[in-house]
Amino acid sequence: MFVRNVEAGGRTIANFRREHGTAIRASHRRFVLLCRQFGLIAGGMVAVDGSRFRAVNERDRNFTPVTIRRRMEQVDASIQRYLSMLDTTDQQDGEAAELRTIRLTTRLDELRRQVRELEAMEEAVAASLDRQISLTDPDARVMASAGRGTASSATVFRQRSMPTATSSSPTRSSTSATTARRWLI
Repeated sequence: MFVRNVEAGGRTIANFRREHGTAIRASHRRFVLLCRQFGLIAGGMVAVDGSRFRAVNERDRNFTPVTIRRRMEQVDASIQRYLSMLDTTDQQDGEAAELRTIRLTTRLDELRRQVRELEAMEEAVAASLDRQISLTDPDARVMASAGRGTASSATVFRQRSMPTATSSSPTRSSTSATTARRWLI
């Protein structure tokens, strides 16, 4: 019988790292050497962290083809509703009807502007590699979320530069150099 949805706990991961530390370091060393051969690392210390964090990004500021299509449908429905209200207002007389007509036409102009922006965004999304654009945080992507469908998340990659020998403190420099060698070896 196969076991589904089994995830390693913190203790299991810690034990694995402790028991297989030499192999993990060798794997990292080969990865760094491979990156250098491809010219991806020019030198210095590189730390890669693939942690996912909840991004600071509203759903309304993250665009995919599906979200654009849904938003266009909502705007089209609003335009139809305002046009029918405008037809009703046109049959009425008086100053209140004129004010309402002005307010409705202003709102229709705003909705038509939104349609133009969504069409431009649709072209930009189609041209992007992963077919997603986030206006708040360019690195944020829509990812599956437990219990709520999707949520905006960001994968963080950090790069640090290697400390130089001209550091102000010799002790700190040697400690940093040891740490840097540990990462690069």
